[in-house]
Amino acid sequence: MIEDKFYRLFGSNGKTEISYTEEEIQQIREALSGKSDLRSKEIPKRNLPPYLKPFHPLAPIYPDLYRKISKDEKAKQFSLYGFFPEAFDVVYNNDLPAQLVLRNSTRGRVAILLHPSKRIVIKGIQNSREHEVAQRAYELGIGPRQYQTIDGYLTEEFRDEPLFSSLDLIKEPSERTYSIGIRVGEILSLLHQNDIFYNDAVLPDPIGNSHLVVPELLPAILIDYGVSIRLDNFPRLSEEEILNFFRTMPMGSLTIQLGMKEKNVFLQKLRQEIPSTKEQVMVTDVFRLYEQLSSVARRFGSAVADTIANGFEASY
Repeated sequence: MIEDKFYRLFGSNGKTEISYTEEEIQQIREALSGKSDLRSKEIPKRNLPPYLKPFHPLAPIYPDLYRKISKDEKAKQFSLYGFFPEAFDVVYNNDLPAQLVLRNSTRGRVAILLHPSKRIVIKGIQNSREHEVAQRAYELGIGPRQYQTIDGYLTEEFRDEPLFSSLDLIKEPSERTYSIGIRVGEILSLLHQNDIFYNDAVLPDPIGNSHLVVPELLPAILIDYGVSIRLDNFPRLSEEEILNFFRTMPMGSLTIQLGMKEKNVFLQKLRQEIPSTKEQVMVTDVFRLYEQLSSVARRFGSAVADTIANGFEASY
């Protein structure tokens, strides 16, 4: 096996506990972030075990550190995720074992670290202001707790309560359904008051995506701000923000993929199609919510959709 050959090459001595200095941890995190000039000095990856590939930029500059990681059983188990600020103590300085779960989503890989003391999610950011938006949502009490992270990634509290799309609302009392509608109105209202255009599926869209987490006792929250746009500089929008605005439109991703063949002309065309006022952009969230209510009606019945709409209208 590749891993057996690799360990023979580096002289692995089994499950020896390995420790790291603060300087080494910083060097590892800089390499993982992609900000370091290590990236420009990579050597061919050869046939490495998958867990080791994220650390490969260290090989030509810090070969001793790279060899240390290659012998680290915990690095073998947790790969890069064990070195994140919020995860390191749980993985390396705790007697209770942690568990790593990897999931593939439509927008990339998501790592979930489960431990009796902490449950976190680590994922690559989808836009340059995602961490800022997610942090503001947390401060407003409508998004998950945000943690210190490595540049290029988001680290946040893992909320494993049910998504709206997994609820059995046909059997739910109308008061529960109405309260969900009220909470959705509160969430979108707070986002819009803080210049945040959510730009994604709150309730289930036609393919079942939903980002509303609905705990049994706590207020619902929204997760995943990967295509959200902060409109504090509106109407000045970056190229990234323009593309994100249209990415969630029907056939948006395919249209963008085709249009980028003539990038400058395409971006100018898209810019002209963006609503002229901030309020018109925000109301797109509301229009999409009502479109999603059609999916809710098909899934749970029109009475449920109407009750949610009534709650939303009472609070937005």
